[in-house]
Amino acid sequence: MSCWNEKSIGVQGCCKLMNDIALKIFKQSRLMHSIAIVGLPLMLCGCAVPWMKSDPDKEVNKHNKELRQLLASEKRPKLIGDAAVVSGLAPQQFEAFGVISSLMGTGGEIKSGPQREYVLREMRVLQADNPNAILASNTTAVVKIKANVHAGCQAGELVDLIVEKSTDCDAKDLRNGWLMPTRLLDLVSAGGSIRQSDLKANATGPLVTFPASLNSTKELDRNLAIVLGGGRVTNDQVAYLRLNDAVRHVKTANDVADDINARFDLYFKGELRGVAEGKTDRTIELMIPSKYRLDIGHYTDTVLSIGFLEKDRPEMKAERLKSSEALLSDPITARRAAMQLEAIGKESIPILRKALQSSDKEIRFYAAYSLAYLDDDQAVPTLIDLARTESAFRPMALIGLSVVDRTAGEEGLKSLLSESEPELCYGALRSLRKRKSQASVASGQMLSSIGRVTEIISPNPMIAVSLELEPEIALFGGSIPLSMPNYYEVNSRMTMRAENGMILLSSFKPNEPDQNVYADPNIKSVLEAMSKLQASYSDAIIFLDEAQRQKWITVPVAFNPIAKPGRKFNRLTGSSETEISLAKSDLLQDEDTKPIYPWYSLNRYWTN
Repeated sequence: MSCWNEKSIGVQGCCKLMNDIALKIFKQSRLMHSIAIVGLPLMLCGCAVPWMKSDPDKEVNKHNKELRQLLASEKRPKLIGDAAVVSGLAPQQFEAFGVISSLMGTGGEIKSGPQREYVLREMRVLQADNPNAILASNTTAVVKIKANVHAGCQAGELVDLIVEKSTDCDAKDLRNGWLMPTRLLDLVSAGGSIRQSDLKANATGPLVTFPASLNSTKELDRNLAIVLGGGRVTNDQVAYLRLNDAVRHVKTANDVADDINARFDLYFKGELRGVAEGKTDRTIELMIPSKYRLDIGHYTDTVLSIGFLEKDRPEMKAERLKSSEALLSDPITARRAAMQLEAIGKESIPILRKALQSSDKEIRFYAAYSLAYLDDDQAVPTLIDLARTESAFRPMALIGLSVVDRTAGEEGLKSLLSESEPELCYGALRSLRKRKSQASVASGQMLSSIGRVTEIISPNPMIAVSLELEPEIALFGGSIPLSMPNYYEVNSRMTMRAENGMILLSSFKPNEPDQNVYADPNIKSVLEAMSKLQASYSDAIIFLDEAQRQKWITVPVAFNPIAKPGRKFNRLTGSSETEISLAKSDLLQDEDTKPIYPWYSLNRYWTN
């Protein structure tokens, strides 16, 4: 009989049989005695293995029992955020070495080395004709390219590129260059070579040189530029919820996904579906509704504020409604309360509306911001007021006005177009576009080689210049007079000068007849003339910067006056500070990273 037939004699019987055999051999022979002495422990250990190994079924049963006990106890998680973290949404940086073309004799060759080999390999992949000849031309330069991709970026989305001349290239000036088609990857330098990842984004487009007034030296940096919206991301950045060990279970993951889907859905490939899907016993994939793409951190915060496994327990939701109303009255706990109320949904609207009457700015802001995502137009007056009076709340207030799906939101943004603060009036214009507003005020005029020029009626004259995503010059306050000197060089092939009360622009190109265009002495007319002569957006904004510095115009020029989240708010004095908090979101962490702050902390917006 085999001792491994445990069904016949059992494990204890097996061990007893092996011991008997070993002792019998020991008595019969000295030689066998030695063998038995060596073999006996091995045989005994072999029979003991089933007892020494952990039994997977027992571990599973133990975990299931502990999970049932936890869910039945007072210590059970109340919110999804008490039992899970968000991962997969960290900002990313993609890089590449690429080639700039169309330079006006200011390019240069790149020396032999890993960078040159990398560029040649990429040019062959992209089927460029005669790569070595291209790199040898004085109209080209090799540059390093970086793209900073924000959390939750989706396939097809455009991102800006930072372009800097390679240290191995002897080019003199990148101005007015064009980035040839380039693949953006994750690059790692190792062992004298450059290793790369799979394709992350495709890149191309015209370079824009930073105006001199934005540089500390107050001079043009001819080796640094940007390409507005020049990168197109190839893959979605996916968010995940990861359950902690105490609640990890396939059924828990699926039930949590059901709770989220009861609150959030979206259209995916033409079909309405929930945003969450359980993938493993601890991982839930999370899609992002379009309304929340302007503030993905707020979306993940709200998801984490959904009640934990309370779909079939209405008494728990009622209890949270009551407790959240109390928490909303204190600025220290108001944000957490507003998120919980937003997570509950429409039935929270009366409580949030009531908080709009608070004398505390923070409480009013949290309530209004959540109401905007619940499409309640009573949030609009509060958001407009806070955007005007409190710069710490301004970035989020403008987002709120752009997402509230009511006419009042659009009208509120239009009312801000006449403000004197550049962040407000230009921020309102961009927010109208994010709403996909059909208002003619937001459309502007496309000038072929320069970009969008938008005129806004306003009592406060100002010029706003975009340095993000798309080229745009917004002219506030009607016609802006220009008092030109006798001569200004737009670039090495274009000039302008005052002549008989007009502005004469002249273009000189090799092997082409000279071109002359007259413009009226105002900014809009000059920009139109520059476009006719194929001046670039970079030429246009450098001209505007020079016009402001030399006082050829009397209105201010604001470069990229866009309100950014992360500003500091001093709760004690109730005032904003202009400096920006660089603290990263405590939500955007890997599952094994212990958060410094609770997931509902204020640190994501500002520091108190």
